[in-house]
Amino acid sequence: MSQYRSIGGILRSSLIVNEKKKHSASVIFAHGIGERGQLWADIIETIQSKGNQHIKFICPNSLVEPVSKYYDYPIRSWFNYSRLGQEDRKSLDFSAAAILSIIDNEVQNNNIHPERIIVGGFGQGGALALYSFFNGGYSLGGCFTLSGYLPLNHSFKNVILDSVNIKNPLLMLHGDQDELIDLSIGQQSFDFLKNKGCTNSEFIIYKDLGDGVCPKEIDDISIFLNNKLPNLNKIPKFENVNK
Repeated sequence: MSQYRSIGGILRSSLIVNEKKKHSASVIFAHGIGERGQLWADIIETIQSKGNQHIKFICPNSLVEPVSKYYDYPIRSWFNYSRLGQEDRKSLDFSAAAILSIIDNEVQNNNIHPERIIVGGFGQGGALALYSFFNGGYSLGGCFTLSGYLPLNHSFKNVILDSVNIKNPLLMLHGDQDELIDLSIGQQSFDFLKNKGCTNSEFIIYKDLGDGVCPKEIDDISIFLNNKLPNLNKIPKFENVNK
């Protein structure tokens, strides 16, 4: 990968969807490869409207860098890779440092308790969320991924075993028709994590869903956040009427 620019370049370009009520929790969400955080603004506002008005969402934008998988074509990517399981650790660590810097800022400057912070992501951003979740020093409120997977072919298993987040809530969501990150890859990642001790976890499969997001998935994320980051002002929880 080319010479990295500063982490500040990622932080300055973040999309921030501010809380609609008193700020008492934060979600850091990483977009998928080739995307920008701004793509998720409408979905995030929908999630906020379902009883999560107290949550601020921070969606950093990755840098534009050549990616080996796409013949070194420059695209927005959290890390370089040639194929799934063969990710470049240096670029992965760089992006994880940006995520952890955002978490640190929420704790130190916005007075948000670490257990009131959740990390999440879509696709490649989901891989980054998992990596950051298990590598960080704060015990967080949880992690959720959409079409996510565990990077580096599970080679950082000792980090997972020693992580302060190994028993903290984990929600992994995946479509059974995902053409970019096959369902089996997400399932294998989840099974691996559960076998390593991530027992406070759930894996949900969505029928006929490809590389995208469906309304039921948005509902499930909303409920997850309702439960793990409840509104301290006790706004009624969102109930999924589609169940």
